[in-house]
Amino acid sequence: MKPATPADNEALLALLPALLADIARLIGVPGALKLIDRHGGTRLYVPEQIPRGHALVTLLGHGEALLLAERYGGDRIDIPVAHGWRRAMRNAAIMHERRSGTPQPAVARRYGMTERGIRMIERQCEAGDDDVQYGLF
Repeated sequence: MKPATPADNEALLALLPALLADIARLIGVPGALKLIDRHGGTRLYVPEQIPRGHALVTLLGHGEALLLAERYGGDRIDIPVAHGWRRAMRNAAIMHERRSGTPQPAVARRYGMTERGIRMIERQCEAGDDDVQYGLF
């Protein structure tokens, strides 16, 4: 497998609405996916101060929640549903982890998938079917 480059990541992020791309750059793709899964299609209030027991801390982790509060504290942000983008970003993140040497079982557990599902994504990417727009339109 060829390693992903920063240009690959930026090409994928460029397909997103500006707000969502900013969030993905800020807290990472896994965190952006969690936000979409939990709050997609709704407006999310981000408090300026986030205590340790806050729902965003539970969802994202303390560090990522603090980053979100630093950037968007006091704002209500519209979180898109983004089904196709979620799949494309998940697959790109899976490929990044696999290219970095993370074992298939660990990646499968992290993304709530089977090892077979991870292998299918790898085969699609190796075959050249990894167009980032797949499933977006």
